[in-house]
Amino acid sequence: MTPMVGSATSLPVPDKSFDVVLASDMLEHVPPTLRRQVIGEALRVARRLVIFGFPCGRLPMTGTRR
Repeated sequence: MTPMVGSATSLPVPDKSFDVVLASDMLEHVPPTLRRQVIGEALRVARRLVIFGFPCGRLPMTGTRR
């Protein structure tokens, strides 16, 4: 595994670079206006599968409404 630094809105890798992209507990920290772009980047760099995990329930929803 090679560490890298980048933005989730513009990943510094070519299309279809990974078999699987796993993004866990991060989308709720992305401003709502950028979430489509982040999801699009995950789909762009994945060859086969993208998995997003995120909190659910009342408490997480209050953070989204800020």
